[in-house]
Amino acid sequence: MKIGSQEVGVLGIWGKGGMGKTTLARAIFDQFSHQFDSSYFVSNVREESKKIGLTCLLEKTISVLLNDGNLTMIESPNTQRRLRRIRALLVLDDVDTSHQLQYLIEENLLLGPSSKVIITSRDRHVLVSGGVQVVHEVKELKMEESLQLFCWHAFKQAYPKMGYENLSAQAIQYARGVPLAIKVLGLYLNSRSTKAWDSALKKFRKYPHMGIHNVLRVSYDGLDVPEQRIFLDIAFFFRGERKEDIIRVLDACNDFYAYCGIDSLQDKALITISRDNKVEIHDLLQEMAEEIVREEAREHPERRSRLNDVNEIQDVLKNSTGTDAIEGITLNPKEFRNHLHLSADAFKKMSNLRFLRISSKLKGGYTVRFPFGLESFSDELRYFCWEEYLLESLPLGFCAEKLVEIHMVCSNVVKLWDGVQDLMNLKTINLSFSSKLKELPDFSMAQNLEILDLRYCKKLRSIHPSLLSLPKLVSLNLAGCCKLKNLHGDTPLKSLKHLTLTGCIALKEFLVASEEMRILHLNNTSIKTLNLQVGWFNKLEELHIGWRLKSFQINELRSLTSLKIFFLSNFTEGIDKSKLLILFDAWHSLEELHLRRCDVGEIPDNINGLSLLKILSLRRCSLSSLPNSIKHLSKLREIDLGECKQYATTTLVSLKSVTQEAQFQRA
Repeated sequence: MKIGSQEVGVLGIWGKGGMGKTTLARAIFDQFSHQFDSSYFVSNVREESKKIGLTCLLEKTISVLLNDGNLTMIESPNTQRRLRRIRALLVLDDVDTSHQLQYLIEENLLLGPSSKVIITSRDRHVLVSGGVQVVHEVKELKMEESLQLFCWHAFKQAYPKMGYENLSAQAIQYARGVPLAIKVLGLYLNSRSTKAWDSALKKFRKYPHMGIHNVLRVSYDGLDVPEQRIFLDIAFFFRGERKEDIIRVLDACNDFYAYCGIDSLQDKALITISRDNKVEIHDLLQEMAEEIVREEAREHPERRSRLNDVNEIQDVLKNSTGTDAIEGITLNPKEFRNHLHLSADAFKKMSNLRFLRISSKLKGGYTVRFPFGLESFSDELRYFCWEEYLLESLPLGFCAEKLVEIHMVCSNVVKLWDGVQDLMNLKTINLSFSSKLKELPDFSMAQNLEILDLRYCKKLRSIHPSLLSLPKLVSLNLAGCCKLKNLHGDTPLKSLKHLTLTGCIALKEFLVASEEMRILHLNNTSIKTLNLQVGWFNKLEELHIGWRLKSFQINELRSLTSLKIFFLSNFTEGIDKSKLLILFDAWHSLEELHLRRCDVGEIPDNINGLSLLKILSLRRCSLSSLPNSIKHLSKLREIDLGECKQYATTTLVSLKSVTQEAQFQRA
């Protein structure tokens, strides 16, 4: 926003509570207000509009700008003409609704040329919907800036006192760059002993400083009920998870409306979305969420909606004191000092449990055990994650009707359940590394299942036929299922994009097709003849085959016109030049070509037609030369000729001279 510009400029300053939005706006106001005919800093618009109303606030603002204490007709043509003649600097601090902006700026404060308006808000959507085109986000202070600000408040100097260096670093770590938190901590700790500092910092990790908590909580209190529930769920269960995964689970909960709810949380700076689309929460906001839930029943964790404190969870589960108030549990057992032995009815009273996550990253290898088995869980479960689950099946009567995701990595399950369940909400199943799993139930009712991960289920011999007819299945991972002998679908799958069978060493028969297939891994299997039905793999981009493969149909491979990565290993039957000639003419999208431990006599000249080729790996191939046409591959950056014993060193040196950009490997 240029101060000298003739336009009426409007600047928005946005960020979560305590970030210094008001301080920044005040600094700009103090520096430039003398350059304007009139100026006014309207503090606390959110609170003032509640106390005196927008009309009174508008009257006060116009009176100050026009320097007219007797103004009565704010909407009169004369008043509006006077406003349009002055060059004013106006700050509206802490605006929280777009209606405030519309009433104050668009409808009643039509200022003269070169006037400037600065608006601070915790809600980006309020600014954008109010017509603010330039929005500045106030971000956390850097470490050096945080330390200096803290020290001025704690020690009245720019650096820590001797003996307080480590404690100062801990305080800065706690505040995480939020100026308000840094100032409050500095003032609170000022003139206290090192023992008092250590005690206070430990306390604040469990019970937030209320001066900080109350400022941050303003944004939470401004949310509607579904948005508040979404925020608390993210803070307790989904911090650091992908946005689309969170939406998938929360949308299965009644009246959550997760997509727009998450957008609202982002606009209010209560969450951030990283570049890889993961939802993050500032540590102080995380602590605020935990304090909000503690307030539900401070002395009775069994009466709270969400639990994540390991000691409180242990007490509730060991004593079977759970109630219908509990909606979610996430157990972080890093503080376990022994195995946790629970009674069979530990979860029985939690009739409204929606989320359950028990991690396997246990300190010392401790686990949650059920000496007398386990009774069923709540029928309200949407998300079930129990890594290293020790029982051989889920409890009798387990209801998966509302489940969206099942994660049981490294479990002892032999089978999940008997019979057919209504699984219409189920989207994801992860049973990877469940080495005792022998069979899968009938999934014919799981018509919305998208992801199935069965990696290294080493005793799994077959796949229930219902799985290979699911219309929305996108990813199927069976890598390392070493006893799986065949995979045979009666009809092509409609949505399958990723199929991984790497390391299925007993697999001899493969007949699965999908027009949507993008990635297919068939390496390290016992498949001897490749069978890719022409017309069903036109979108395939990545193909890995080899080990015991004896033959393939050239027409099948040449039909893969979208292929970007081709990986063939241990093919000793010989790939003659004529076959490669046909493939190179068809594979114009190829970016990586890996022919490892293959009997390749000669590379044809038309390799120069692979204009997008970046990597060429011919490791341990029986190859004596490469064609000169390879020098025309401008994108080629890596050539691997390792252990090509017949390849002449002089030819390699000559090749380097014509493709300077490529990196060569020859071990």
